[in-house]
Amino acid sequence: MFMNKMIIIAFLIAACLTASLARAEQALAPNAAAAESGQEGQGEEKWYDYVHRGVSSTLLATADSIDDFFTDSRFAAEENRSRARLKLTAIYDEADGLEFKPRLTLRVHLPQVSDKLHLLLYASEDEKPEIESRSDAIKVEERNTKEASAALQYFLKETEKYNISFTGGASFDYLYGGVRYRYAKDIGSWKGRFVTLLRYYTDDGWENLNSLDFDREFSETWFFRATANLDWHEDEDDLSLGLALRLYQVLGTDRVLSYEWENHFENIDKQEELTDLWLLVRYRQQFLRDWLFYEISPRVNFPRDEDWEPNWGLLFRIEINLGFSG
Repeated sequence: MFMNKMIIIAFLIAACLTASLARAEQALAPNAAAAESGQEGQGEEKWYDYVHRGVSSTLLATADSIDDFFTDSRFAAEENRSRARLKLTAIYDEADGLEFKPRLTLRVHLPQVSDKLHLLLYASEDEKPEIESRSDAIKVEERNTKEASAALQYFLKETEKYNISFTGGASFDYLYGGVRYRYAKDIGSWKGRFVTLLRYYTDDGWENLNSLDFDREFSETWFFRATANLDWHEDEDDLSLGLALRLYQVLGTDRVLSYEWENHFENIDKQEELTDLWLLVRYRQQFLRDWLFYEISPRVNFPRDEDWEPNWGLLFRIEINLGFSG
């Protein structure tokens, strides 16, 4: 079982690392030609180097802007500044009724100690509040206890291509520590990103969370992302797989629509069948202040254990997002 997990993870890594870069198809830009005319030697840059660098930086900026606007947890995990986020989420579900889920995340940069060190504080109703939901609260689990945890995160390496950090923290019921690794690679007009998070908990043992993204910008208005998530938890002895397609439509500097389709497989190591399917639309907008957001998301779920009968739901969220330069 563990070997199967490692084989699948190795395949995901290899797919990201070995993909070749496609050559740009545009003609030589005049300004690039002028810059090249005075260069000699083996290190001379060609026209496609300029084009590739421009396309890559544009795609990276677009992806980061989308992730920042939607406060994607993978983007937030690499922020090198202080930030406080308060999310107040209400979800109505036909099967489970109305649930309310508050969440507070505080990241404090500690440059006086080390420019690479951050203090992390979490509070929510999740059993492990330091792990934010993959599906951004698609479904709220019923929990009666509120949890909080604190941690220190140290960045070992921070580049556009790589990001490596170590985290150690504690809650009232457990201690944990682990390493996070991110690798990004341009694949023609696409951008690939692989993230793996390996942690050990004193109460539940090991867990390994993996994600592989492929991003593409079609225009200034349309941005596409395909995501595969592969997670392993020692205490549950499962290997869950999630496949998601997201199409973002930028309506303005303060409004974005996201059209999403998600497929979930509860345990591909024992049962390869689809567990449930989600279709949803997320509308997110700034209002009143640039640090205040609201989000509305109608969605429908088709669970296998309910014979694929549709289960309708609606999410509403208010988010306060305060960033600091320190």
